[in-house]
Amino acid sequence: MGNNPDALLRLLGAGRRTAVIANACDSLAAEDRLESTRQEMDRLIAVGLEPQELDLRDYFDAGPAAVAAGASAFDLVWVRGGNVFVATSRS
Repeated sequence: MGNNPDALLRLLGAGRRTAVIANACDSLAAEDRLESTRQEMDRLIAVGLEPQELDLRDYFDAGPAAVAAGASAFDLVWVRGGNVFVATSRS
């Protein structure tokens, strides 16, 4: 988004529902991941978006079609930066 969040908002039109994929932070301690995700959502709220986490860990056994269906409820998918290829164990 950089220093021009209005450009993103113009692209979205009236849509503001934002799926936040924060799984790049999965290797953090649970408390740190929660805080980092909260801070990211606060930044998105500050520019007028309506963020909600879309946790890909909920889709491990469901397949790509289920992820697409979950994401389709949103106007924007915001993928959190970092190492998005970090593998963590499933519990």
